[in-house]
Amino acid sequence: MKLRNAFSLLAFLVICTAQADVAPVLKTFPADVTSLQQTARQFLAGKLPPATAEDEREITLAEPDARLQLAACAQPLEGFWPANARQSGSTVVGVRCVGTPGWQVFLPVRIQEWVTVVVASRPLRPGERLLAADLQLQRVSRDQLRGNPYRDPAALVGSVTRQAIAAGQTLSDQQTCQVCKGDSVDISAADSGFKVVVKGVAEGWGNSGDRIPVRNLGSRRTIRAEVVTAGQVRVSL
Repeated sequence: MKLRNAFSLLAFLVICTAQADVAPVLKTFPADVTSLQQTARQFLAGKLPPATAEDEREITLAEPDARLQLAACAQPLEGFWPANARQSGSTVVGVRCVGTPGWQVFLPVRIQEWVTVVVASRPLRPGERLLAADLQLQRVSRDQLRGNPYRDPAALVGSVTRQAIAAGQTLSDQQTCQVCKGDSVDISAADSGFKVVVKGVAEGWGNSGDRIPVRNLGSRRTIRAEVVTAGQVRVSL
């Protein structure tokens, strides 16, 4: 009887040890597709700037491979950008289990963004001074944008094209100048109680907020001045 009880106890211990060595495993996909995709979407929502009425976004997230089997994670799943991953267009987003057992999955994602920017309403030649009729707003894929595109057509009126621009092409600060090299400009300097305006000539190209070299026609000195708008710059006293 004692020998039988000893064998029964030994068998019980073997079963318990075997069960303890088996790591818990999540159900195979597609049962866990939702949790992985939710983690990826929450990560993207926190990392990408919010969409607005002028900026639209569409995210298409691929489903994980249905053949994957992943060990259960004791911690909440975590989203991340893989090294050198783009944050727009066709890219990948990672979902990982931090700690033990530790694993990571990469999900293909397509991030399409559209922004409303100023484009040319007709073909433009280099050196043309822009009128309101030359400009219009258009919805453009962010992938197609270069430089710093304009959002407000009024900010471009009076600017000069620095290169040929096709109809429908986005207008950026690299293609235009509110003050161009050789332009006659008014140089203003103001302090509390008084303002002085003198004539000058631009010796560089710039748009609103840029600082460019300008030659004062009165003193013949070259100074750096901030572009205010077409034909106007200012210096600080």
